[in-house]
Amino acid sequence: MCYMNECRIGKWGNNLLLCIALCSLWACGGGGNSGTTANSNTSANVQASGSTLYQKHCQECHQPLATSTKRNKTAAEIQAAITTNMGGMGGLAKLSASEIQSIADALKTTTEIPTFDGNKSTAFQLNGAAVLNNNSIRLTPNEKNTAGSAFLTSPFTLSSNFVFNAYFNFTLGAGGRSDRHADGFVFTLQTVSNKEGGTGGNLGFGGISPSLGVEFDTFKNYGNNDPDGDHVALVMNGSVAHTPASPPVATDLHFSDGGTYYVWIDYDGTTMEVRLNSGNDRSTATLLLSRAIELKSIFPTQDVYFGFTGATGNDTQTHDIGAFYLTSNYRSGGFSPTP
Repeated sequence: MCYMNECRIGKWGNNLLLCIALCSLWACGGGGNSGTTANSNTSANVQASGSTLYQKHCQECHQPLATSTKRNKTAAEIQAAITTNMGGMGGLAKLSASEIQSIADALKTTTEIPTFDGNKSTAFQLNGAAVLNNNSIRLTPNEKNTAGSAFLTSPFTLSSNFVFNAYFNFTLGAGGRSDRHADGFVFTLQTVSNKEGGTGGNLGFGGISPSLGVEFDTFKNYGNNDPDGDHVALVMNGSVAHTPASPPVATDLHFSDGGTYYVWIDYDGTTMEVRLNSGNDRSTATLLLSRAIELKSIFPTQDVYFGFTGATGNDTQTHDIGAFYLTSNYRSGGFSPTP
């Protein structure tokens, strides 16, 4: 995605031949048939991620992905530039439509999924027991000892200071027994997209590392030092056990009543805040958690998969995620999607 009139001529003066030669050498769109395309190094069955494709074909001219000059360019805009050979981009003509879409997805600073209908179902990779169900992602069925997860199919590139806002809603069904339900789910950040952790009290999060999560726990597991059946806590690196250094936030919550709950998670680079409401109104939401955390110390990369894990044990319930919004353009007031 090399626009020579923007980056090379500005850098090397009017030496157009040198500019063309360098673009060819770096395979950033001006190399024609001599440039290496993603297809030549991509298996017929495995496509490189959008961030990898961007790094290979675009970064030299347009800065690393997190600070790219082409953030939020659409697949149609990229394809049009290739078709018209804008700035020498004709050299990327061998990229497939799915690879171009993957690059466009990586350039997004915001993901907005108001419902998981057929048009949005491919945004997440479903693992384990997770399935689509009535325009929601159902992480687990109402069955014993199951685990499921759903993660964005492409990594989300955070800005250099790792800030983000996230919003989602969830509905937890009744358990297999009228007076018991288990085990809950975790809003999770990790570095791979196709994994779910252990069942039961592990909440599908156990064993995933490096990772950071906000757990919405619905069962008191004494081995995890759970304070009660319904609580929220910050969990890290595949462990859901609570310690004095990372205590749970124990409140009189009742997630498993079949109602829909709305969550706002905001991270400003130093502090993570979690708000919850039974209505879609952030201004009246309860601040459940505010914790100092340094994401840069957890993740070695700005490319992070966002998603959810959930699990059941000897007791059961369904865990449904109904909407998901995410941005790296941090907003001090968080997301406030229209109901």
